[in-house]
Amino acid sequence: MLIILFFQVPGLLHSIKGRIYKVNDRKRIGAKLKKEIGAKLQEEHQKEQIKCVKQMGALVDHPDAGLVNFSKSVMKSFQFENKSNPAKYHEYLVASIPDRIKILKAGSSVVTEQPNWDQYAYFKKELRKLMKKMSEDEDLKRFFRYDVGNATDLARSCRFIAQRIVQGRHEDGTEGMKKVKADKQRRLKKISGLEEYAKVFIPPQIRIKITDNITFNDLDVLPVYSDLENETLENLDIPDVLTYNYIDVNFVNIIREKQLARAIALSEEEQNHIKCDCHSDQESLIPCYENDACPCYIMNKKLMKFQVDNGEEPVKFKTFEPINFNNIKNAFYNHVSFACSELCKCSGKCSNNPLFLISKRIFPLQIHRVDSLVGFQPFSPVFIPAGTPVALFTGELISREYLNEKDVDYSYQITYDNDAKWRAFVLSMRNQFSEEYVQILVHLCSLNYYINPKHHGNIGRTAGHSCVSNMDMMKIYQKSLTPAHANLMMFTLEDIFPGTTLTIDYGYAFADKLHSFCKCGTFACINNPKGEPFETLNSFSLAVCVKEIHDEKRRQYLKNVVEPLKREMEN
Repeated sequence: MLIILFFQVPGLLHSIKGRIYKVNDRKRIGAKLKKEIGAKLQEEHQKEQIKCVKQMGALVDHPDAGLVNFSKSVMKSFQFENKSNPAKYHEYLVASIPDRIKILKAGSSVVTEQPNWDQYAYFKKELRKLMKKMSEDEDLKRFFRYDVGNATDLARSCRFIAQRIVQGRHEDGTEGMKKVKADKQRRLKKISGLEEYAKVFIPPQIRIKITDNITFNDLDVLPVYSDLENETLENLDIPDVLTYNYIDVNFVNIIREKQLARAIALSEEEQNHIKCDCHSDQESLIPCYENDACPCYIMNKKLMKFQVDNGEEPVKFKTFEPINFNNIKNAFYNHVSFACSELCKCSGKCSNNPLFLISKRIFPLQIHRVDSLVGFQPFSPVFIPAGTPVALFTGELISREYLNEKDVDYSYQITYDNDAKWRAFVLSMRNQFSEEYVQILVHLCSLNYYINPKHHGNIGRTAGHSCVSNMDMMKIYQKSLTPAHANLMMFTLEDIFPGTTLTIDYGYAFADKLHSFCKCGTFACINNPKGEPFETLNSFSLAVCVKEIHDEKRRQYLKNVVEPLKREMEN
């Protein structure tokens, strides 16, 4: 049996816990795996999933079958712990899709709040726990602003979201950008009914909990609920799409992606590393961002030059500071960063690492379902400020050549084969990197790479589309500059109030499809039956609408959650 080896990117599959195993005695291991899961290969559409399960099962079950060290250049310190139920984790890991559905159904339960139920009690409880967690973290107490932004930041985020709405009305990015540029500020007539779009989801008194933790990681708990009306345990429907393998980092099939594997190997060489020696005996958060001699910060500054000069200060990618894009043009491409990592002497616990907040796992996110057609989506029961890193978008890092057509719609492109600007940047590193490494980096510039989360992914896989999306993505490199060193980070575009579903914009490719079936429910939804008053508004007017909805959500949040909680804590 062929066992495919994996490099972890940029970290380690949590089921493998820091090492990768190479099988030497394939016949012995193959016989065991064949007996264990061979009977589960009946359905054709399961083959890809089962193949990956075999590989992962072999790596978990046979830690002493021969070792190949992970590339330190992409290795990421990752904490995984499953002391609560390791047997259940293994059972789920090696199960087929139908068997995983059976396992999830068997573990589902009805959860009910107490009789004197306060509909906002859940939000208050989660906020209380979050505040306690932050009060126990010195870095968060000193550096993280847990509140709505200032007026300037709010105006910038509303304007950016509004421009994204205008762009989303067009199937072509160039045409959408022309419309944005042509917009002129004008007085907006009062539009009634916006308060309807300020409503948030209030968890019902009775819910169906499908699982306490879809990640199986005790350190990263992610419950899954189904909140469909009239649903019971007897008629509970669990779709195949919920049975993906949960991973917290990307991985690469190094047998198939030989050129990328070679680049990863070369990046291990000292000359091709980018790391720092910054340290401090006084500061818990090392000031790498303030150190002009820090190699990681130097690279961060170089990548900041990708941002288009529009007369404003470049967006800073600094630990604990909000990320507020100020230019819609090619936003994903132009906003790219380089962060310190555990390879550095600072261990990434510094001011030059926006990913540091994600590693603290302070926000108690959930996955839930309120519409059978929309399916499962991430949901926040707590307030999250605008510009906050929330999660990574993980999956298999794969070139377009090997990406299954059925998986394209799930995948997110992170590199472009016609990227002359990035190619020139790579060539500018000739005096720093080895000649062979630069050559292979240039070659990789001719390939389109994607992150495919369909079979292996994390919470980012469940992020649905919205015509008024509240999250965006950006690339953050660590350690070096291959596609394998790029993290795809999801961050909030606006303040997220409790009860808000986390969404992204699926982009121009989906514009035509969304006309007939988008169910995001936002005021500017392309399929909104009440959306006529908003269809002709330009980005300036739409920004006013976005702000009015934001202000109403904030008013309700203060009234129903924050102020009552303050009174409770004072008594």
